[in-house]
Amino acid sequence: MKRVFKLEHDTNFQIFKAEISDETRRELYKIMSESRRKGLSLAEHWQPLAIYLYDPDNSPSDFANSPVDGGISISQRVYDDGVMRALFESAGELLPMIVSGTGETRFIFRLLSKSFCSDVVDEACSARDQWKDIINYAFYLDRLPDCGIFSLPRYGVAYAVHSEKLRPEKDFIQWYLLKAYKGLRFEEQIGSPPAQTKGLPKKPHR
Repeated sequence: MKRVFKLEHDTNFQIFKAEISDETRRELYKIMSESRRKGLSLAEHWQPLAIYLYDPDNSPSDFANSPVDGGISISQRVYDDGVMRALFESAGELLPMIVSGTGETRFIFRLLSKSFCSDVVDEACSARDQWKDIINYAFYLDRLPDCGIFSLPRYGVAYAVHSEKLRPEKDFIQWYLLKAYKGLRFEEQIGSPPAQTKGLPKKPHR
């Protein structure tokens, strides 16, 4: 059975910040948000963004935060992994950043319109907070893609479809666990009442 997990940066690992003014950060966030809603790529005119390690005492990781849009970023190791890069590029684009002091290249993962899935949320079974905002989605599983990463048009949040029936190369969660990557946490989208099984998937056998 399909299971859906929200992909989020694990703040127990390293955090990066952009070496830009607050005004420039707000403007860049606005540009990235508006272009994401329209499904437009920024790659053609993107200049590598200068960033710095905000918390050097935290453990290094393959995945980290995106310092300008609240999403996730990846290391060169993940970028060089052809399977993982294909999973990301099937749903969005990867924009380079340069870490000050080390020259290390990292990449922002930006969702594009090719990742958008409409009419997939079961509103009645989704969990809501006291203000009636959805805090955990229930999805119509038969309307979701069979594998890979997807998003909802209004929000810049990445979700991964997981199934033990999939080959690891087609399943983001399986591949992440198989390669022992670090830096993400997975929140299963089970709605309310739960429609799926809680708990992280097991590492696949090869």
